[in-house]
Amino acid sequence: MKKFIQIFLLLALANNILAQGFLKKLKDKVANKIEATPKTVVSTVATPSGGSTAFADPAPYGKVVVQLSDKDIAAAPDGFILFFESAQFANGQLSAKVNFNAAVYDYTGGNLQKTAVTPSQGYAYTNNHSEKDLLSVDISQVDQMAVLTKTGPHIASGMVPGKMGQDLTFNGKKIATYYTFGIIRNHDSTAIAAAGASLAGGKMVYSLSTMTGQKVPIPMNQLLMLSPDGSIAGNFIQAAIIRDDPSISAQMKTYGAYVYLTNGKRIPIANAGDNSNDGMWLSNNGNVLAIDNSDKKNFKKNDTLLFSSDAPIDTKQLFISHDDKSWAWVGTRDLHFSDGTVFPEVFNAYRVYNNGKDVILFLTKKDKQILLCQKEL
Repeated sequence: MKKFIQIFLLLALANNILAQGFLKKLKDKVANKIEATPKTVVSTVATPSGGSTAFADPAPYGKVVVQLSDKDIAAAPDGFILFFESAQFANGQLSAKVNFNAAVYDYTGGNLQKTAVTPSQGYAYTNNHSEKDLLSVDISQVDQMAVLTKTGPHIASGMVPGKMGQDLTFNGKKIATYYTFGIIRNHDSTAIAAAGASLAGGKMVYSLSTMTGQKVPIPMNQLLMLSPDGSIAGNFIQAAIIRDDPSISAQMKTYGAYVYLTNGKRIPIANAGDNSNDGMWLSNNGNVLAIDNSDKKNFKKNDTLLFSSDAPIDTKQLFISHDDKSWAWVGTRDLHFSDGTVFPEVFNAYRVYNNGKDVILFLTKKDKQILLCQKEL
């Protein structure tokens, strides 16, 4: 080995200036590159429960952006404020704004540069493209208040003399006419769905309608859901309400609840506990995603367990891929991927999209360094 090093040094001295410049550029290129498929190096660390977790070395997945001194570490006994204010890929290059101890830094060209940008109120107020940020929102009360007070735009028409119901119109297109109803919008307000009752033959007839013209009968309106792209709507209905539905078999009635979808499917849910839009939602593929009501550490797809976390699942730190086949989440402090990769001491993950792929960005501390890393879902 010593002989090899001596030979290498002699060759390096013999190189001309052009060759030296080429080597420097090559070295810089390698040093600045974040590998797309790095080799995973793991270390096993004992857990409080007495088991062990194999942690991946974050270094191959990113690069050092902050070198901490002993003084920095001593000044932050409770840890650092560290999260992405925003991030995006453009022409294959990552740019981001990073909040480090309440100051905003630009990340461009592999380096952090302090800015005069006013930081946000905190991580909870950023859009990190987590599942929480993609959830649909019930706007029934907001819309009815706008109708009653005549303040601002609204979807419902309000009661029309001589008409048993209100017309629901969105972007100039009539969605439905309901006597009683609920309205939901997707995360970016580009689509809505509604569920409600119409009077027919002297009785209430319930249905679920979308702006794309889909309409399916439902036994009652309980919990409305809408996929992020607005293509599929659903309604979570407890089984006690659908006992008299002739299209439900005796075996199917043993489930606690069902989600009726506008694509014609019905997803059985074993646990009939109360749900909310923060605990159950739809993907663009029509899958029902949910945090288990009986154990908030369990996550399910179509009532089948996908994974269990070491802490109650936070939708702000949960990411499901666009095809619902892979996922990542932050537990107590570690970032877990569905392929079994786990990174320790992660500061608030962030999803970006690059060439149609879901990429998770994260900031992590290793020894006296802060690394900015990325890994595909």
